[in-house]
Amino acid sequence: MSNQKAVTTEATNALGEKVHMRICSEPTLAVKDIYERLKYKKMPFRKIKIEKSL
Repeated sequence: MSNQKAVTTEATNALGEKVHMRICSEPTLAVKDIYERLKYKKMPFRKIKIEKSL
């Protein structure tokens, strides 16, 4: 299952807040099948964190 990757991005929005995003790529059909059989979500995680500016 090394086909599914995680991507981390960091940026600053228009309000000056720092935004951190960590998202999984779309899994292949074979991986989706395994997730279904194990009753997992097809996207194991999606995390967005916003740090307030000072």
